[in-house]
Amino acid sequence: MGLLDALATFFGSYAATVAMGCACSYLGLFTVLRRIVFTGVALAQLAAAGVAGAFFVADHPATPRPLADLAARHGATVGSLGLALLGALGLQARPSQKRVAPDAVVGIAYAAASALAILLVWRSARGLSELRDILAGEVLLAREGERLWLWVGLAAVAIVHAARRREFLLVSFDPEFARAMGAPERRHQRLLLVTLAVAVALSLKAGGLLLVFSFLVLPPAAGLVLGRTLDAATWLALAIAAGSSLLGFLLAIGLDLPVAPTIAAAQLALLGLAGLGQAVPAAAPALRGAILALGAAALVALPAAWLAQPARQEVAVGGHHHHHGPGPLTPAPVDVGPTPPRGLARALEEATHALEAPSAAARGAAVDALARLGPVALEPLLLAVLDEEPEVRAAALAAIARLDGGPLVVERLADHAAGDEVERRVPAARALAALGDPRGLEALVRALTGGEVPFVQAELALEVLVPLTGGQDFDFDPFADEAARAAAAAAWTRWWRDVGAGLRWDPAARAFR
Repeated sequence: MGLLDALATFFGSYAATVAMGCACSYLGLFTVLRRIVFTGVALAQLAAAGVAGAFFVADHPATPRPLADLAARHGATVGSLGLALLGALGLQARPSQKRVAPDAVVGIAYAAASALAILLVWRSARGLSELRDILAGEVLLAREGERLWLWVGLAAVAIVHAARRREFLLVSFDPEFARAMGAPERRHQRLLLVTLAVAVALSLKAGGLLLVFSFLVLPPAAGLVLGRTLDAATWLALAIAAGSSLLGFLLAIGLDLPVAPTIAAAQLALLGLAGLGQAVPAAAPALRGAILALGAAALVALPAAWLAQPARQEVAVGGHHHHHGPGPLTPAPVDVGPTPPRGLARALEEATHALEAPSAAARGAAVDALARLGPVALEPLLLAVLDEEPEVRAAALAAIARLDGGPLVVERLADHAAGDEVERRVPAARALAALGDPRGLEALVRALTGGEVPFVQAELALEVLVPLTGGQDFDFDPFADEAARAAAAAAWTRWWRDVGAGLRWDPAARAFR
């Protein structure tokens, strides 16, 4: 997989990482100037506790189903934003008694949020592996909804800072002068912390605590070390944030490494270069130019990767050779695409394991994560088609339909539908039928007439076929005696020969006619 292909495959995650990196690094300049770096960490930990609380509510058996579904869909975002905003306002409040210093209050908030996050996730069905993902981050598996919230929130933060940049710099760099000038210092400090809380909370949900903290601290520190003015430090911090995102993504995918720690390591390396520029002033201009060029390359890679994304190929039923009739098909071995980059093997394994979670919401989230990994996730998605929850089954079918790979995915489904693996036959046939391929219907009929498909899978086959027969199941009963089963099989065979084989997919109605 080439470098551009790697970025194109994960364009949404890469673009989100660059955006959150630039936003958090810019805001990190204010936290460094105000010497409140630990406040940013505390806000991130509070956001993590909000996410853990949403998991606890969604997975707790006593939670009503509507509330659990709502918490599974939006609770993590609402919880992280809510606690982070409360923390921002609370940490900005004037202390009620002088014996507890403000930095001690921040430490108390951090410790309390850490303990709460661990306890809540410990009792959720997802376990501590979910907390590890919150802390270490797996930006490759961020959902589209999470990235949408991220873009909206960061856009709002950018608008506020574009309007109030001078005031924020004044209250951060010289608060005493701001007070002497009669500026509403505390109001601007509070607004600054609110924007920090929004950026941190939304970035944490998409990228994890480690990634957020590294963006808040390392690029701003490097920019201040190497930049001669505050504006120069700002541009250098933004360039390091974007450039480390580019380096981190490419190294993580190419060397089988997790993305967030790799980006942080790239930032440390760039911070080391900034320190070299400070120690050897003659080298500073060249280092500044190299860092700015790296940041520009990271930005240029965005439209290049967007244009290089594989076009999603629609399934054209007329483009396949269809074999009609209940006889066997001869499967041709087909490769659905390249082996996943080594760095994604863990993501694929964890998402597959999550399909066994007791919570339907967690299994649905696993289906979403698998769909984002592309054609390599086809096999576990077929297992999800057999899920006991209709919503999860529907999500799995929709995810298979969204997989990039076009005809390659369809042919692999046809292989499974006609193959010897009973557990994959009906799920693959259902997916084929959902894509508008008549071979899926044919395989479902064979599943009912072959006598070897488990009862649960036979029921799934009937869900697709019965509406096409006008509501007839032809007295199909897998527990009936041999004569009754043979009669039902003969009726299904006649239906396929007389009616079913002539059905064609109507793209407008997304149904067979």
